[in-house]
Amino acid sequence: MATKPKSTSKPKKTSAERTRAYRARMRARGLRPLTIWTYDINDPEFRKRLEEDSRRIRESPGEKEIMDWIEAVQMEDGFWD
Repeated sequence: MATKPKSTSKPKKTSAERTRAYRARMRARGLRPLTIWTYDINDPEFRKRLEEDSRRIRESPGEKEIMDWIEAVQMEDGFWD
């Protein structure tokens, strides 16, 4: 009867070990981790505030200038890169 060859695979790493190794590789490339907190767009209070801010801009006497500025900034080289 043939016997199964012994497995030469390494034991599986834990999630913490994989994360540690990944971060070490990224740091070796000159990068660092960064955490960014942002608004929850699904939060009803945030949506209410966003709608109110949008209404204020829309009704503002300077709305055209505001929108022209936003469009000009977006057109700058590298803005979307």
